[in-house]
Amino acid sequence: MNNLCEIDPSQIQARDDPQWEYLEEDLLALRHEPLGATVDAGWYPSMDPDGSFKAEVLIGDDWQSPFSALETRSLSELTAWIEARLQDTRAIEAEVARRRKLQSKGGSRQ
Repeated sequence: MNNLCEIDPSQIQARDDPQWEYLEEDLLALRHEPLGATVDAGWYPSMDPDGSFKAEVLIGDDWQSPFSALETRSLSELTAWIEARLQDTRAIEAEVARRRKLQSKGGSRQ
């Protein structure tokens, strides 16, 4: 089951508030198939009041070398970061092309 809700950790007062249960590692995954890029976001450690949002833009399935990354406790900062990444597909296209060129030459992905 999926639940779509907006929870701002700065607004949760008690460490035992049940809202912490919604802040899990797998909060969002958006895939742009033509580019082979994914925006992934979650709360780490899962359900931990001392945790933070972590988000990455991945090229292909390369979890070791994210194209872009963010760590924050701010919901508004996370939202702005995701929106900016979704609007800037040219930068992702350039990175995909760069990595493909390196792979075709037998080089590193980074």
